[in-house]
Amino acid sequence: MNPPNITEKVYNAAANSYLLNDIKEEEIHKLDKSTLYIQKYKRIENIITSSNINDIDTFVLEEFKNRGLEIWLLVELSILGKAHEIFRNKVDKLQPWVYDEGRVKFYYPEIA
Repeated sequence: MNPPNITEKVYNAAANSYLLNDIKEEEIHKLDKSTLYIQKYKRIENIITSSNINDIDTFVLEEFKNRGLEIWLLVELSILGKAHEIFRNKVDKLQPWVYDEGRVKFYYPEIA
């Protein structure tokens, strides 16, 4: 079971993974509590959990994509199949994650 602040934990894990890969802190922008913008890659990353998957506005994601931004969804592993159904052809990548032993673990990104 995920802790109440899982979105914050996934956000921090994602941001830290970029910092470990030579992305400067000022190139990582928090657009809202579940969305990162990685300036160097022109990439939007949105955190998807079982609690918010039905609330994601695909129109907004498509607008970002139409502006030339790459769209990645960081998706809780247990809902990856559902995410493929909902977001196919609307985003670029789905990156599964799990919360295990007190930390967020990412799996390889998949084409949406």
